[in-house]
Amino acid sequence: MAIVFNLTSQTSSPTIQTTIGDVSVPHLNDWNNTSFSQLCLGKSESELLMLSKSGDLSADKRAIAGHLFEQNFQEKKSAQV
Repeated sequence: MAIVFNLTSQTSSPTIQTTIGDVSVPHLNDWNNTSFSQLCLGKSESELLMLSKSGDLSADKRAIAGHLFEQNFQEKKSAQV
């Protein structure tokens, strides 16, 4: 007699919208850095902040998102002051 456990995850990974549809954040690690950078160029402040702090992404991907966040949004805020 076999006992089967169906262990489904109750939490789902966040997704981000891309030109090819919604992609779960952990799957972005499979993208090369150039493609990931291109994806980030069109993202909002909150999306870039989420990506830069996501534990699901590799350090290089977080750094790319963090750099673009600072470049695009922190500079605009300091210019407004």
